[in-house]
Amino acid sequence: MLKGETDDSKDVHAVDVEGDEDEDDEIEDSDNNDADDDADDDDEGVASETYTGVTYHESRVKKWSASVTVGNIEVDAGEFWTEEDAAKGYDELVRMYLEPGAAALHFPDGHPDDVDNASNDASSLSHEWNLPDAGSRHADIIPPIQKTYLTIEELVPALEREQAIDVYTIDLAGKSSLASHMVFCTGRSRNHLRRMADLVILSMKARNMDDEFGYVVEGRDCDDWMIADANTIVVHFMTAETRAMLALEDHWENMVNDKHRLYGHLSEDEYMDKYGMSELMTEDDLLTQDSIDHDVWK
Repeated sequence: MLKGETDDSKDVHAVDVEGDEDEDDEIEDSDNNDADDDADDDDEGVASETYTGVTYHESRVKKWSASVTVGNIEVDAGEFWTEEDAAKGYDELVRMYLEPGAAALHFPDGHPDDVDNASNDASSLSHEWNLPDAGSRHADIIPPIQKTYLTIEELVPALEREQAIDVYTIDLAGKSSLASHMVFCTGRSRNHLRRMADLVILSMKARNMDDEFGYVVEGRDCDDWMIADANTIVVHFMTAETRAMLALEDHWENMVNDKHRLYGHLSEDEYMDKYGMSELMTEDDLLTQDSIDHDVWK
């Protein structure tokens, strides 16, 4: 009797094991199907044999994509109908993010079809090609914290992710009541400047502040200098040439209680008489420590 019970018990366990094995097989098949589905969704595509940075994707509606690696980040230009449009998208990213000569352009003088069309009808803009996504596409905003101003700790990494060059921050405490910080950085092109400036303003607007501050990009149509005023932080985006010429970092570093340390004692008229007609101040124009009336700063 006991032996029979033991045998029955073995049969039961055997059935259980077989059932578990069948169940494991079903789970494995399901996992394999999920993996196949994920592979279809991720579709890394096949690199173009003609154009660097261009990829063909069989499963997509728009079959072509373009991207460029900037530092450790892959910047995506979006999806395109044709291989050549994707190649133009790649060129736009190279112009926007990389140093001149860092990567070869597919169409350094413009695409032949675009050039021919332009020469046939110079007054028409119908043949001008615009990159569908990158360039005019906004960068991802800084994660919004409602009713909270941006901090330097949030802003600087976001600018660095967008490949801002030489990000320089100034703590304005004791220097100026304009804001808490001033930030300066260099961009590679107008599109690059605009992309970064828009990032700052859109990030602020997403926070739904209760103030009446106008969050806009000043000089957004300029080629060399844009300002994003986030109320507590003012960010200057400039080309390398304009940044070197203006040397605004030196100006703001020399501010003391809303006045310039060297020529803050001058009235506006006196300042304009001395410097207003000159594009750049020379070393002879600058006041020295000995020539400053230190009573002004007491």
